[in-house]
Amino acid sequence: MIPVLMIQAWAMSAYLNQGAGPLWNIMGVRVANQCPKYWWTNALFISNVYPWSNNYVDADTICLPWFWYISNEVQFFFLGLGLILVYRKYPRIGMGLLWCLSFIGILTCFLLAYFDKTVVSLP
Repeated sequence: MIPVLMIQAWAMSAYLNQGAGPLWNIMGVRVANQCPKYWWTNALFISNVYPWSNNYVDADTICLPWFWYISNEVQFFFLGLGLILVYRKYPRIGMGLLWCLSFIGILTCFLLAYFDKTVVSLP
């Protein structure tokens, strides 16, 4: 996965000299300019958390913005793998960690909705 990712990051930096079209200045140039600076965040699978600005990851400052999902997926894979390993060795501690993480996830969603004053409505 990492070699393919690095080839795509290199291609995007070389891509800058080859583009034209109505959306080129909106997306192509912006992405191609960031790849030489932030290519390593994709290699480490942290592009969904770095570079952090104004309380969120800015799509204008990351290389290959569509790779946020792959970074997210890899992080959850390792978190899940760690939970499974703990659960197999210590079932009670593993189940406690699972319940704690579930509670933290629900609490985080509630607090974000509460403080952002998000209105939940049914259609």
